[in-house]
Amino acid sequence: MSRLLSALSAVALFFCAALGTAAETVRLMEAERIILQSADERAQTLALRDALREVFVRVSGDVNAAEADGAVQEALRNPSDLLARFGFGASEVMLPDAIGNMQPTFKLDVVFDGQRVRSALVDSGLHVWAARRPSVMIYLAAPNSLGNIDLLGEIAQADGVALLREQARQRGVPLQWPLLDLQDLSILTADDVWAGFEQPMAVVAERYNADAILGGYVGVQPDSGQWVGRWHFIFAGEKRTATFFGDTQQSVIAQGVGLAADAMAERYAVDHRQTARPMDISVLNVTNVQTHGAVRQYLRDVNGISQIQMLGIDGDLARYRLSVRAPESQLLDILALESRMQLMSDIGFGDDASALNFIWLSQ
Repeated sequence: MSRLLSALSAVALFFCAALGTAAETVRLMEAERIILQSADERAQTLALRDALREVFVRVSGDVNAAEADGAVQEALRNPSDLLARFGFGASEVMLPDAIGNMQPTFKLDVVFDGQRVRSALVDSGLHVWAARRPSVMIYLAAPNSLGNIDLLGEIAQADGVALLREQARQRGVPLQWPLLDLQDLSILTADDVWAGFEQPMAVVAERYNADAILGGYVGVQPDSGQWVGRWHFIFAGEKRTATFFGDTQQSVIAQGVGLAADAMAERYAVDHRQTARPMDISVLNVTNVQTHGAVRQYLRDVNGISQIQMLGIDGDLARYRLSVRAPESQLLDILALESRMQLMSDIGFGDDASALNFIWLSQ
């Protein structure tokens, strides 16, 4: 116990100071499509193909993933081969058939096989981004009927809110919406979001324990009639700002969400074509057989780790040799995001001073 207490006093901060505990798990392999109740096999295959394209983009973090050659294209030719399960649900949507008559529809819910999806991406040279992802506080500003810029909350009856939710779902970006109550609005204004002022956006985001911030203004250019999206993404001490123009509101919102998705995928999506190399780690607080099993299972599931070997145990301190494909800095970012193992200092194992040292955090 004294050893544990002394170790706890040396606990370091997470490597990524911007990350809290608000990371969320995204449903990577699920998609839904609306199809005619009379849809034939070809129409069903087209719907499955479109759903699989969405999944490839979400899992890789690459908006062009479905255009990759090799295994990805083979999978898209026969999308049913990657299905884990599917089902038809009720739908109130009416769609035109081949001659323009409105017909009833089903909601097609599909879940693809995760291992086969990831294998297709890796075989095509694409990266793989795990389901655990940083939560993103979203601030959306848009003109109201009087021409003034307002902040829109999650329950706002506005096309932009629905489009934003859908684009975030497609790219696998977990959104958090502010309440926009008096406390929020006393700190943050729509003008702050338009200008990208970091301090008020960060103060509100801290209230919700968000990991990142995406602020955007979406409106129509009065001179050209084009849609414009002015976006600011703040994450891990870095700010990215971009302005996008498009013919539709959806296009500028999609690009804003893409700004966030691309930045996070750069940090967390792993290139599994890299040669595996050994990495030794020590883990404190492995107090019994059940904890050891939990640690092994956790490490086995971490994106970028391919094999785990136990090297020894001394009291509640266990040592493992990992076979890893992610660079060390990337792996540490992933572990920090997962929030199950916290990096520590001044704890060694035997004479090995090269091992990275962690404490296991029970949940």
